[in-house]
Amino acid sequence: MISRSVLRSHLPLQRISIGARPPRSLPGRFLSAAPPSKPPSPSRLIRISRDVAKYTAFTCFSAVLGLSVLVGGVFIHDVFTYSDKHVDRVPVSPLALHPDHGGPKNLPIASVLVGDEDDGALVAVQDKPRLVIVGGGWGVRPFSKLHLLLILGIVRL
Repeated sequence: MISRSVLRSHLPLQRISIGARPPRSLPGRFLSAAPPSKPPSPSRLIRISRDVAKYTAFTCFSAVLGLSVLVGGVFIHDVFTYSDKHVDRVPVSPLALHPDHGGPKNLPIASVLVGDEDDGALVAVQDKPRLVIVGGGWGVRPFSKLHLLLILGIVRL
C-alpha cells in the first residue's frame, strides 16, 4: 500500500525493481542523467520539399487508384449488362457481316453496311446507289462539286 504522503508529493512515481541494473549505455547515476540531445532538425526548405513530395505522391496514387476503380467498375458493368441473348433481335443484314469479295485483289465489297437497318430513315434509302471517292487529294474537289451540282439538279449531263 502506498502511503498518503507519497501520493501527495509532487514527484512522479517511478517503479524501481530491486536488483535491476541500469543499462550500460547510461553513465553514472541513472535518475539524474540528462535526457539525450535531439538531432538537429532539417532545414525549413527540406521540410517543405518533403511535405510537397509526400502530398504529391498521395494525390497521384489516389488518382491512379480512383481511375482504376472507375475503369474496373465500367468493365464489371459491361460484363453483367451485355450478353448474347439479345443478338437475335438486332437487325443486321447477313450480307453486311459476310460481304461479297471481288476485284483484282479479291477485297470485300461493301454493298450493305452494318448500320443500314439501325434507323427507319436509313432503311428508306438503303437501296440508293452510293458514291465512293477513292483518294483524298485536291483532284477530288472538282469532281465532288460537280457531283453535288448534279444531285441538286443545277447541272445536267
